[in-house]
Amino acid sequence: MACQLPKFWPGGALARSETSRSQDPTSLQPLSGGSSHDAPPVSFDHVLHRRPSFFTEPSRHVQLNTRRQKGYDMVKWCNARSQMQGLTACYYTDARLTTIYRTGQAAPYVSWNANGYQLPAEAEWEKAARGGASGHRFPWSDTDDITHSRANYYVYQQNGTNAYACDRSPTAGWHPMFYHEGWPNTSPVGYSAPNGYGLYDMAGNGCEWCWDWYSDTYYSSSPTTAPRGPSSGAYRVLRSAVWNWLDANGACCANRFNFNPDCATSSHGFRCARRL
Repeated sequence: MACQLPKFWPGGALARSETSRSQDPTSLQPLSGGSSHDAPPVSFDHVLHRRPSFFTEPSRHVQLNTRRQKGYDMVKWCNARSQMQGLTACYYTDARLTTIYRTGQAAPYVSWNANGYQLPAEAEWEKAARGGASGHRFPWSDTDDITHSRANYYVYQQNGTNAYACDRSPTAGWHPMFYHEGWPNTSPVGYSAPNGYGLYDMAGNGCEWCWDWYSDTYYSSSPTTAPRGPSSGAYRVLRSAVWNWLDANGACCANRFNFNPDCATSSHGFRCARRL
């Protein structure tokens, strides 16, 4: 099978669907001051223990112990980290942006101009993932192939041969370095080489929550400047591939998924960002 090499926005900002206006340019607000990698459990716990009022649901500690984090928890974590560092929170429970979102499971309102931490929009995530390597499948520019030496993902085979032409890994199945006692595992933060922007693990290791509500048709008529997804929906966007079941096609920069933000799974993580 051939790995997807979809149409891209000029500048490598966002992959659009086959029915979209792929020739449209886009402009994204710059992001900085966030994280070069997924937020590891120790960082999540540090913020949790410093700001426990942000996580008061009865199931919160059980969820943390298994590292099963809901999409809404990621947003509250961003607010908690912002307040720890004396920054202005980005997420609120009211349209006037007066009450900081700390508890509950509800879609918050966003202050896009606040200087605190936030989940990246899907377009921002993909531009960051490409690391300046516009037009390539993965977060590197020297090849459009992928191997276990570059990412933690599942090598899918058919009849003893890698199923995807772009998958050149000599090792099949789960990553042999992180397969222990019959179970696949995540790789350590920063194990793989960073992309052109200095960001780690943008292909594989774990799916990452984005801010946007998911829609199959949004990019056929989305704004050309700073698209931030539909105004409502049932599922949020996830990007990247997860170590225990997504293959080379799932690890492509342009691949997108969706999940209910009120549900939790150990396969999903996040990385936060700040506005310049």
